[in-house]
Amino acid sequence: MKKMTDDMIERFQSTYKVGLLATIDDNGAPHITMLSSLQASAPQQLVMGQFTEGLSKEHVKTRPNVGFLIMTLDKMFWTGTARWTHCRNEGEEFDMYNQKPLFRYNTYFGVHTVHYFDLIDISEGENLRMGPVVFRAVLNLLARNLYGPKTGNQVMKPWAEKLMKGLQTLKFISWTGDDQFPHILPVIEAQASDSETIVIPAKPYASSAAGLKKNTAVAVNGLNLEMVGTLVKGTFGGFGFTPFGKTGRLKIERVYNSLPPKPGYIYP
Repeated sequence: MKKMTDDMIERFQSTYKVGLLATIDDNGAPHITMLSSLQASAPQQLVMGQFTEGLSKEHVKTRPNVGFLIMTLDKMFWTGTARWTHCRNEGEEFDMYNQKPLFRYNTYFGVHTVHYFDLIDISEGENLRMGPVVFRAVLNLLARNLYGPKTGNQVMKPWAEKLMKGLQTLKFISWTGDDQFPHILPVIEAQASDSETIVIPAKPYASSAAGLKKNTAVAVNGLNLEMVGTLVKGTFGGFGFTPFGKTGRLKIERVYNSLPPKPGYIYP
């Protein structure tokens, strides 16, 4: 789809949703940022209200191609691509954001900049299929024990490792496709096998992940139900068959903290 419907625009207005923006970092790898302020302002335009600092807001100024995912509270999600065009510190969208209760009554996190994106394409809404998700998560719990041997390197901190092992943690993967745009998919079934490895099942979104190839640079974002999380980056080892289904492995090379007061890389 080349434009958003009125129903999409209305759904995306809520601040209480999962909004993810995938950008391309200085090394050419994808970078995922949680941005609940991501929404539509017109059928072919997205906007994002910036209220904290972070690398994604710098990435778009030199590498404007982005991917995005929006998931509403009823577990329906949309994915797509867009291109950053400009940012403003005033105007209709600026006033709109700062009238929202989340920002209007927040002393520390008012929106100070609005970023604008031209829509390239967007998927039709898809329900997060919890039956297949739970089934694959259980199988992946068994499959993750097959990956080793463990080197003993402490790449993720214990808190982050526990988060990435959690079956209830929301997880999303991003990679850059042949079209030079980053793409995002939910991979809630993915789990850490240790502090430096994420095991990713091929299903239930295998067709959408066709561009996820061996030796591709990827990023995986993990969020708990309080929307607190961590971002890991590394090289994807490709999908292979195990007794518990087709899975792949991400060898973590970098860990990024996106939370205030100081976003930045914490490993290495």
